[in-house]
Amino acid sequence: MRHVRSIAAFLSLAVLTGALSGCGKGETEDNGAKEQLKGRWVETRQELPEELASWNLGQIFSAEGEVHLLASRQENGKTVFSEWAGQGEVFTDVTQGWLASVELPCEEVVGVTLTQSGDGTQYLAANYALPEETSYRSCLWKSDAGQARDITPEKWTVPNEEWCMYESLRGIAALEDGSLFALTYTSMDLLSGEDGNALESEEVMKRWCPTERISICAPQRIPACR
Repeated sequence: MRHVRSIAAFLSLAVLTGALSGCGKGETEDNGAKEQLKGRWVETRQELPEELASWNLGQIFSAEGEVHLLASRQENGKTVFSEWAGQGEVFTDVTQGWLASVELPCEEVVGVTLTQSGDGTQYLAANYALPEETSYRSCLWKSDAGQARDITPEKWTVPNEEWCMYESLRGIAALEDGSLFALTYTSMDLLSGEDGNALESEEVMKRWCPTERISICAPQRIPACR
Protein backbone atom coordinates (compact mmCIF):
# COMPACT_ATOMS: atom_id res chain seq x y z
CA MET A 1 0.00 0.00 0.00
CA ARG A 2 3.06 2.27 0.09
CA HIS A 3 2.46 3.12 -3.58
CA VAL A 4 -1.20 4.10 -3.04
CA ARG A 5 -0.38 6.15 0.05
CA SER A 6 2.45 7.92 -1.79
CA ILE A 7 0.07 8.97 -4.56
CA ALA A 8 -2.49 10.25 -2.04
CA ALA A 9 0.23 12.13 -0.16
CA PHE A 10 1.50 13.68 -3.40
CA LEU A 11 -1.99 14.95 -4.28
CA SER A 12 -2.35 16.45 -0.78
CA LEU A 13 1.05 18.13 -1.12
CA ALA A 14 0.03 19.64 -4.46
CA VAL A 15 -3.09 21.14 -2.89
CA LEU A 16 -1.08 22.50 0.05
CA THR A 17 1.51 24.02 -2.28
CA GLY A 18 -1.23 25.76 -4.23
CA ALA A 19 -2.72 27.13 -1.02
CA LEU A 20 0.65 28.47 0.15
CA SER A 21 1.25 30.05 -3.23
CA GLY A 22 -2.10 31.81 -2.94
CA CYS A 23 -1.17 33.14 0.51
CA GLY A 24 2.12 34.48 -0.81
CA LYS A 25 0.38 36.35 -3.58
CA GLY A 26 -2.08 37.86 -1.09
CA GLU A 27 0.75 39.08 1.13
CA THR A 28 2.42 40.73 -1.85
CA GLU A 29 -0.76 42.61 -2.62
CA ASP A 30 -1.27 43.58 1.03
CA ASN A 31 2.26 44.97 1.24
CA GLY A 32 1.50 47.30 -1.63
CA ALA A 33 3.98 45.89 -4.12
CA LYS A 34 4.05 48.10 -7.19
CA GLU A 35 5.25 45.52 -9.67
CA GLN A 36 2.49 43.45 -11.24
CA LEU A 37 3.23 39.74 -11.54
CA LYS A 38 3.01 38.67 -15.16
CA GLY A 39 3.00 35.41 -17.06
CA ARG A 40 1.06 33.29 -14.55
CA TRP A 41 -2.31 33.13 -16.26
CA VAL A 42 -3.55 33.97 -19.73
CA GLU A 43 -7.29 34.25 -20.07
CA THR A 44 -8.85 33.64 -23.46
CA ARG A 45 -12.39 33.07 -24.67
CA GLN A 46 -13.29 30.24 -27.04
CA GLU A 47 -16.70 29.73 -28.54
CA LEU A 48 -18.12 26.23 -28.55
CA PRO A 49 -19.17 24.88 -31.95
CA GLU A 50 -22.85 24.56 -32.79
CA GLU A 51 -22.37 20.79 -33.04
CA LEU A 52 -21.92 20.71 -29.25
CA ALA A 53 -25.30 22.31 -28.57
CA SER A 54 -26.97 18.91 -28.20
CA TRP A 55 -24.20 17.49 -26.00
CA ASN A 56 -23.70 17.71 -22.22
CA LEU A 57 -20.18 18.63 -21.13
CA GLY A 58 -18.87 16.23 -18.51
CA GLN A 59 -15.16 17.04 -18.27
CA ILE A 60 -12.62 19.71 -19.25
CA PHE A 61 -8.99 18.62 -19.27
CA SER A 62 -5.62 19.28 -20.90
CA ALA A 63 -3.89 16.89 -23.31
CA GLU A 64 -0.72 17.58 -25.27
CA GLY A 65 -1.00 21.30 -24.59
CA GLU A 66 -4.60 21.58 -25.81
CA VAL A 67 -7.90 22.02 -23.99
CA HIS A 68 -10.10 18.95 -24.40
CA LEU A 69 -13.79 18.41 -23.68
CA LEU A 70 -15.57 15.16 -22.92
CA ALA A 71 -19.26 15.28 -23.80
CA SER A 72 -22.21 12.89 -23.62
CA ARG A 73 -25.79 12.74 -24.85
CA GLN A 74 -28.71 10.35 -25.13
CA GLU A 75 -29.41 8.48 -28.34
CA ASN A 76 -32.21 5.90 -28.52
CA GLY A 77 -32.28 5.46 -24.75
CA LYS A 78 -28.50 5.03 -24.47
CA THR A 79 -25.66 7.37 -23.47
CA VAL A 80 -22.87 7.97 -25.98
CA PHE A 81 -19.67 10.02 -25.75
CA SER A 82 -17.48 12.34 -27.80
CA GLU A 83 -14.17 14.17 -27.32
CA TRP A 84 -13.37 17.67 -28.59
CA ALA A 85 -10.04 19.52 -28.76
CA GLY A 86 -9.46 23.26 -28.79
CA GLN A 87 -7.30 23.82 -31.85
CA GLY A 88 -6.55 27.50 -32.30
CA GLU A 89 -9.78 29.39 -31.75
CA VAL A 90 -12.14 26.53 -32.54
CA PHE A 91 -13.03 23.14 -31.06
CA THR A 92 -12.74 20.11 -33.31
CA ASP A 93 -14.29 16.68 -32.87
CA VAL A 94 -11.38 14.29 -32.16
CA THR A 95 -13.43 11.34 -30.93
CA GLN A 96 -11.58 8.08 -31.49
CA GLY A 97 -13.44 5.07 -32.80
CA TRP A 98 -13.22 3.12 -29.55
CA LEU A 99 -14.83 5.96 -27.58
CA ALA A 100 -17.58 6.43 -30.15
CA SER A 101 -18.47 2.74 -29.82
CA VAL A 102 -19.11 2.93 -26.05
CA GLU A 103 -22.84 2.94 -25.22
CA LEU A 104 -24.35 2.85 -21.76
CA PRO A 105 -27.87 1.39 -21.34
CA CYS A 106 -29.15 4.38 -19.36
CA GLU A 107 -30.13 8.03 -19.69
CA GLU A 108 -28.17 9.43 -16.76
CA VAL A 109 -24.40 9.32 -16.26
CA VAL A 110 -22.37 11.07 -13.55
CA GLY A 111 -18.69 11.34 -12.71
CA VAL A 112 -17.53 10.76 -16.30
CA THR A 113 -13.73 10.86 -16.71
CA LEU A 114 -11.46 10.38 -19.72
CA THR A 115 -7.82 9.89 -18.78
CA GLN A 116 -4.69 8.97 -20.72
CA SER A 117 -1.55 7.08 -19.69
CA GLY A 118 2.02 7.88 -20.69
CA ASP A 119 1.90 5.57 -23.73
CA GLY A 120 -1.22 7.26 -25.10
CA THR A 121 -3.75 4.62 -23.99
CA GLN A 122 -7.09 6.21 -23.12
CA TYR A 123 -9.45 5.11 -20.36
CA LEU A 124 -13.11 6.05 -19.81
CA ALA A 125 -14.75 5.76 -16.39
CA ALA A 126 -18.34 6.58 -15.48
CA ASN A 127 -21.05 6.04 -12.88
CA TYR A 128 -24.53 5.10 -14.05
CA ALA A 129 -27.73 3.50 -12.81
CA LEU A 130 -29.89 1.07 -14.75
CA PRO A 131 -33.62 1.95 -14.96
CA GLU A 132 -34.56 -0.76 -12.45
CA GLU A 133 -31.81 0.19 -9.95
CA THR A 134 -31.48 2.99 -7.40
CA SER A 135 -27.75 2.54 -6.78
CA TYR A 136 -25.10 3.82 -9.16
CA ARG A 137 -22.52 1.37 -10.46
CA SER A 138 -19.09 2.25 -11.88
CA CYS A 139 -17.58 1.04 -15.14
CA LEU A 140 -14.18 1.30 -16.83
CA TRP A 141 -13.11 0.91 -20.47
CA LYS A 142 -9.77 1.22 -22.22
CA SER A 143 -8.76 1.78 -25.82
CA ASP A 144 -7.25 -1.42 -27.20
CA ALA A 145 -6.16 -1.54 -30.85
CA GLY A 146 -8.97 0.84 -31.80
CA GLN A 147 -11.58 -1.11 -29.87
CA ALA A 148 -13.27 -0.44 -26.51
CA ARG A 149 -12.45 -3.12 -23.95
CA ASP A 150 -14.37 -3.36 -20.68
CA ILE A 151 -11.86 -3.69 -17.82
CA THR A 152 -14.23 -2.84 -14.96
CA PRO A 153 -12.73 -4.21 -11.72
CA GLU A 154 -14.69 -7.18 -10.40
CA LYS A 155 -15.17 -5.51 -7.00
CA TRP A 156 -17.16 -2.72 -8.73
CA THR A 157 -19.65 -5.20 -10.22
CA VAL A 158 -20.78 -6.88 -6.99
CA PRO A 159 -23.03 -5.06 -4.48
CA ASN A 160 -21.71 -4.79 -0.94
CA GLU A 161 -23.34 -7.56 1.08
CA GLU A 162 -23.86 -5.35 4.12
CA TRP A 163 -25.07 -2.17 2.39
CA CYS A 164 -26.55 -3.65 -0.80
CA MET A 165 -24.93 -1.05 -3.05
CA TYR A 166 -22.13 -0.90 -5.58
CA GLU A 167 -18.81 0.83 -5.08
CA SER A 168 -19.15 4.32 -6.53
CA LEU A 169 -16.14 5.87 -8.24
CA ARG A 170 -15.14 9.36 -7.06
CA GLY A 171 -12.05 9.89 -9.23
CA ILE A 172 -9.51 8.08 -11.39
CA ALA A 173 -6.18 8.96 -13.01
CA ALA A 174 -3.82 7.13 -15.37
CA LEU A 175 -0.21 7.05 -14.17
CA GLU A 176 2.96 7.22 -16.25
CA ASP A 177 3.77 3.55 -15.56
CA GLY A 178 0.48 2.44 -17.14
CA SER A 179 -1.36 1.71 -13.90
CA LEU A 180 -4.48 3.52 -12.66
CA PHE A 181 -5.20 5.20 -9.33
CA ALA A 182 -8.90 5.00 -8.40
CA LEU A 183 -10.71 6.51 -5.42
CA THR A 184 -14.16 5.21 -4.46
CA TYR A 185 -16.32 5.88 -1.42
CA THR A 186 -14.88 2.75 0.21
CA SER A 187 -11.25 2.44 -0.89
CA MET A 188 -8.15 3.69 -2.66
CA ASP A 189 -7.05 1.26 -5.36
CA LEU A 190 -4.03 0.85 -7.59
CA LEU A 191 -5.39 -0.88 -10.71
CA SER A 192 -3.69 -2.65 -13.57
CA GLY A 193 -4.02 -0.62 -16.75
CA GLU A 194 -4.09 -3.86 -18.71
CA ASP A 195 -7.10 -5.63 -17.19
CA GLY A 196 -8.36 -3.43 -14.33
CA ASN A 197 -7.42 -5.91 -11.60
CA ALA A 198 -6.63 -4.39 -8.21
CA LEU A 199 -2.88 -4.45 -7.52
CA GLU A 200 -3.14 -2.73 -4.14
CA SER A 201 -6.12 -1.58 -2.09
CA GLU A 202 -6.81 0.23 1.17
CA GLU A 203 -10.11 1.08 2.84
CA VAL A 204 -10.86 4.78 3.27
CA MET A 205 -14.56 4.67 4.08
CA LYS A 206 -14.51 4.00 7.82
CA ARG A 207 -14.23 6.85 10.27
CA TRP A 208 -14.45 7.30 14.02
CA CYS A 209 -17.92 7.91 15.43
CA PRO A 210 -18.46 8.75 19.14
CA THR A 211 -21.67 6.75 19.37
CA GLU A 212 -21.22 3.80 17.03
CA ARG A 213 -17.42 3.58 16.95
CA ILE A 214 -17.52 3.28 13.15
CA SER A 215 -19.90 4.92 10.72
CA ILE A 216 -20.07 4.56 6.95
CA CYS A 217 -21.31 7.28 4.64
CA ALA A 218 -23.36 5.99 1.71
CA PRO A 219 -23.07 8.16 -1.46
CA GLN A 220 -26.58 7.45 -2.66
CA ARG A 221 -29.82 5.72 -1.76
CA ILE A 222 -29.44 2.10 -0.72
CA PRO A 223 -31.85 -0.30 -2.43
CA ALA A 224 -33.40 -3.24 -0.67
CA CYS A 225 -31.43 -6.47 -0.95
CA ARG A 226 -32.85 -9.02 -3.30
